[in-house]
Amino acid sequence: MTAKRFDGGRRQRIIVFGMVIGIVIQPFLALYGYLVGKAFAVNQPPAKSEVTCPYIGDAEAIAEGRKLFDRNCAECHGDGTGGSGPDLTDNDWLCGGSDAQIFSTISNGRPGGMPSWSSDLKDDEIWKIVAFIRSLKKQ
Repeated sequence: MTAKRFDGGRRQRIIVFGMVIGIVIQPFLALYGYLVGKAFAVNQPPAKSEVTCPYIGDAEAIAEGRKLFDRNCAECHGDGTGGSGPDLTDNDWLCGGSDAQIFSTISNGRPGGMPSWSSDLKDDEIWKIVAFIRSLKKQ
């Protein structure tokens, strides 16, 4: 019986191959981590919510906001009291109820169902929807 000879060259080739694969894959993993982090950052309410809706109390803007809401939001939120989307007339806001946070939710969407409207609506239109939603608030 002959003893098997250890092939040190094979082991070295495997180690080098593993290092090369690691070097090649690392940028893709870093990019993936960056993109996932960016997606979660976009879907977070802004830390500061001092920005207020410029159309609060403006009857003309609220009427236009209602038309925009009916065209884009009523399918899920009904008349504002909810449907497959949540009630927008109460004080229970999962993603924050400040004007800036509502704007962010409409613009960026939220995981789990709320789509982003930033490509369909201008900022001015989103603010008018915010004004309309604010006009629905229960006292």
